[in-house]
Amino acid sequence: MKLLAISTSSTVASAALLCDGAISSVRAEAKRGGHSEVTMPLVDELLSTAGTSVAEIDRFIADVGPGSFTGVRIGVCLINAMAFACDKQTVAISSLEALRFIAQNPDEGAICTLIDCRNGNGYAALYKNGEVIIPPSAVVVSELIDKLPDDVVIIGDGAHIHRIQISEKLPNARIHPNCEVNAELFIKCAEAGKGAVCGEHGAMPMYLRKAQAERMRDNA
Repeated sequence: MKLLAISTSSTVASAALLCDGAISSVRAEAKRGGHSEVTMPLVDELLSTAGTSVAEIDRFIADVGPGSFTGVRIGVCLINAMAFACDKQTVAISSLEALRFIAQNPDEGAICTLIDCRNGNGYAALYKNGEVIIPPSAVVVSELIDKLPDDVVIIGDGAHIHRIQISEKLPNARIHPNCEVNAELFIKCAEAGKGAVCGEHGAMPMYLRKAQAERMRDNA
């Protein structure tokens, strides 16, 4: 089984390949260029190094966000295009669900996955003992913190960015040291059976709030 994943919901674009039971991955910092410039070269580099081709991929894994609007759109479109061209399945996995997978026991206790999106805002979900308590949502981080149980484990870059505020309000909360969303994580999620197999229209981006241009237009 060969799996290919692309993750472009964060500032770092990455691609990962599962081939013969081993995972290899590559990534590119945003400073090297926008996601539209670096993502396909990453895939080409990954496949070339592994000595395989897009046609040999059995399943394509999409990071559907939430995250960067442009990044998510680029990554999902690329995955859909490759899967369609090869007549193969696409699996859609939320970046918030992928972060939850980082937890050692994701179905035990309270786990909040939190992605920062600037100006005190974020994307978040809350799970407790395997149940979804707060579904993936756009949140004001200060308001979210008020809703969290004191013993929650918080995973994601938003946890680190807002760690002072979290520690002041939730002294027993634990901030997970691993906060990175990347393509290798999505491969591991897919291996574990996470995500949703998409229909004929492929993966759809998870947009939880309007794009900045739309917000500016609405406030004009």
